[in-house]
Amino acid sequence: MNKVEEIQNYLKENLSAFRYQHSLKVASCARELAHIYNLDENEAYLAGLIHDIARELSDKENHYWLQKNNYSLNFYELSLAVIHSFIGSLMAKEMFNLNNNICNAIKYHTFGNKKMNKFAKIIFIADKIARENLNSCLKTIKDEVYLGYLDYALVLFLRYQKAILKSKGLKIHSDTTLLLKNLELNLKGEKNGINKS
Repeated sequence: MNKVEEIQNYLKENLSAFRYQHSLKVASCARELAHIYNLDENEAYLAGLIHDIARELSDKENHYWLQKNNYSLNFYELSLAVIHSFIGSLMAKEMFNLNNNICNAIKYHTFGNKKMNKFAKIIFIADKIARENLNSCLKTIKDEVYLGYLDYALVLFLRYQKAILKSKGLKIHSDTTLLLKNLELNLKGEKNGINKS
């Protein structure tokens, strides 16, 4: 059994049908983006496939992974949206011996991080656009990333996410804020007042 089959079998048994189908879609999208951006397509597929491995863990399972890796349970007070990516990276490493490039992409796929490399960026954005019934904003973001404007697409998405959170009275995560600022500073060339990479 190869690594993809091993992970697929685990996910089928441990994720809901919806989450498993989402994982397959993200894996396919990540592979397509890896081709566009000259990255390892097999690694991208694996990262997309396994990125939500911890998304539906029970409280007991989350506690287990944190304690096993000597993290304070205070960390668990963060929302599930924060810890599932973190715990998922631990599971990918320990259960399937996936490399650091894949594990970091899993770790950063929810809020991003200023240290994200191009590989982590495509996993991040694949998770957001590999969905059905995208609204007009997300369709634009998808178009831009498939045209080769990865950082520009990320800026559009992060601004979109920030606006949604603000409308709900919530603030964007500090890691996301730093990522957005770095992207805005580093982009070159302009289109519609927003820089493109």
